[in-house]
Amino acid sequence: MSLLLLPLAYIFWHYTRAWTDLWRLTTNYLWFFYHFFSIPLLLGTFFAPWKRLSDGGKSKAMGGGFGRLIFNLMLRIVGVFARGAVVGIGIFSLAFAVLCFFLLFAVWLVMPVLLVILFVSGLQGLLTL
Repeated sequence: MSLLLLPLAYIFWHYTRAWTDLWRLTTNYLWFFYHFFSIPLLLGTFFAPWKRLSDGGKSKAMGGGFGRLIFNLMLRIVGVFARGAVVGIGIFSLAFAVLCFFLLFAVWLVMPVLLVILFVSGLQGLLTL
């Protein structure tokens, strides 16, 4: 390939193939964050007891049925808070990733122009020395 065609080939790649690669990268990261924080699983078991703990219905020392009810209710409340925190962090991570990728796409759009501007300003800086 001729050295004169290299800038045109770069511009062609930058605005065609690279966009599809960036989109695939974005969807991979969003899929990862969505599944890393197990958002569907945690929302499906949102009101389940924490770590599936229970007294098993065998404990007589906790005051019978009312004690078991309070104990199981407390475990469910702990489960709601723990799962809610993880789901909240997961949603925040997803939103932050989307914001970062919007910024990446915006920078990617102007990057060739920015490259030329920086190159010319660097040459001007060298020539003024």
